[in-house]
Amino acid sequence: KYNSVYIESIDGEGEFDHGSGSGWMYCVNNKYPDYGASQYKLKDGDVIKWRYTTNLGVDLGQKIDRGDDTSTSSSGDKKEDVEDNIPQASSLSSTDQKLVSASSEAKNELIKAAKELSNSNDAKVLAYNCEKALDDIITSMSKAKSQITIAYLNESFKAITDITLLSMAKLDDLEYLTDVTNTLLEASKQLNDYGIDKRTITLNARRISDNAMKYSGLVASEKLDDSFVVTAENVSETVNKLNSQMKHVRQLLKTNGFMEEKTLEKTLKFDISSDDKVIKVTVNAAVFDEMTSNGVDALEINSKLASVKLAEGTFDKMVHLSISSVESSVIKDVVVLDFECDGEFRKPVEVSIPYNGKEINTKMLTVFLLKDNGTTEAVGGVYDESTGCVKFTTSHFSKYFVKAASKSFNDSKEVTWATESIDTLAAKGIISGRMDNNFKPNDLINRAEFVTLITKMLSLENTENKIEFSDVNKEDWYYKAINTAYANDLVSGKSETSFDPLGAITREEMASMISNVLESQGYTVYDASILDGFNDSHQVSPWAKKAVVLMYREDLMGGKGNGLFVPKANTTRAEAAVVISKLYELMLNN
Repeated sequence: KYNSVYIESIDGEGEFDHGSGSGWMYCVNNKYPDYGASQYKLKDGDVIKWRYTTNLGVDLGQKIDRGDDTSTSSSGDKKEDVEDNIPQASSLSSTDQKLVSASSEAKNELIKAAKELSNSNDAKVLAYNCEKALDDIITSMSKAKSQITIAYLNESFKAITDITLLSMAKLDDLEYLTDVTNTLLEASKQLNDYGIDKRTITLNARRISDNAMKYSGLVASEKLDDSFVVTAENVSETVNKLNSQMKHVRQLLKTNGFMEEKTLEKTLKFDISSDDKVIKVTVNAAVFDEMTSNGVDALEINSKLASVKLAEGTFDKMVHLSISSVESSVIKDVVVLDFECDGEFRKPVEVSIPYNGKEINTKMLTVFLLKDNGTTEAVGGVYDESTGCVKFTTSHFSKYFVKAASKSFNDSKEVTWATESIDTLAAKGIISGRMDNNFKPNDLINRAEFVTLITKMLSLENTENKIEFSDVNKEDWYYKAINTAYANDLVSGKSETSFDPLGAITREEMASMISNVLESQGYTVYDASILDGFNDSHQVSPWAKKAVVLMYREDLMGGKGNGLFVPKANTTRAEAAVVISKLYELMLNN
């Protein structure tokens, strides 16, 4: 098909099943040649392997073997091959190779610039350069001779879009931010002319509009005076700015032919500039009334110590919050923060703790609870590159700190495409293994186990509501998790009286449960046609159709190879770990 040995699927794992950068790559003696397998001349003793990647080889530590090539970039630095994922030469013309190389070099230069962002002026320059690079990629797509080239150009397009979104976090001008948003949406719309799938384009637009509102909240934030009291007057002043910006973003979506696939979030942000090691904030009761009446989704209080985000409905009375940096005789070399509140949480609260360390793999950064007896417990957390903070959700305040965590199982490397998800979730205390430090990745996961993962990920407090399932009893280990998820409208039974907790969960059932989580956060579906690419889309149950569309659109689930989604297939523990890991990052970083 591509004048090369091209592997589409092995053992049910196919190209693009785990994202647009996923597929099989070959290596010889642990090196990845820059040409197709059919061109490689095997020698005695050579070991050839096909390995599965989820992001064009980065997760495999890929370094394209270019022999003795020591060419340098225009800056004189040796090229970093791990960031330069150029397609195998045998599948591309020389013209297309040049197009891909140029986009890759531009991307790498922008990545370097993004690492040096420090102020709004830097952000404007970076955003401008990103816009130029996106224009160049669109032009390159028009010249490309191969759909493979366009696919790789699209990967560079997505990477540069991410860098642009990162620059938006530093902008201090709402008008400029709106212009950047429009440029990104216009560029995304043009992808349709070059055969980029509808899912990718729709997801891109959703992420752009979401981040536009997120960073608009930063620009429109108000500084609290020295009393550190949030009043109803503060709310009314800020909400007017956000209403105006939301109107602009919605108009930009409409102008560029996109729907609002997720309800735009209206978050009021208030800044505290104090350098004190103790911050005390009062939120008046009238603030919560104003939030409700003005359709405000959340209130965020930002300080140098940490940030706290209160969803609408978390409190209905005046509350006093405090954040303090404390000494610990148990934990050394990290900052321990003590969070206190005199109100009772009715919803989990999102907390962001700054991280100033030098951890290279930020995916492993984890928030730990420091208990009164001196023991610690991992409670999750996701690093947000735009703020330099680790975010997590909690149903109660206590003492917390951030550090890198690690966990691995004897058998997690049996599924290379899921190893990182399994180990990361385990390190964060969200997922656990089975006996003898084994995860059993290929075992099926049952409905009770999956519900438990969801409630842990969301930090939902156990509820005492009585459920009417005859097969879920109070003495069962999964009773609290199912009861809590059911009370929060996240799960339903197999029937009115049966939940089937120990039954294996099918792919469409998993999609339905997670779709309930996403819909509670404002996600919606307007176009189900993105499933038309699956040959078995007609086999998706009517009650699960919307959920499967949402999961596929948000890149939380893919196919099973050979153009099939296989909705009735049971889910393995490895597959569940990948989905939950993606969902966790989506929930905290969007």
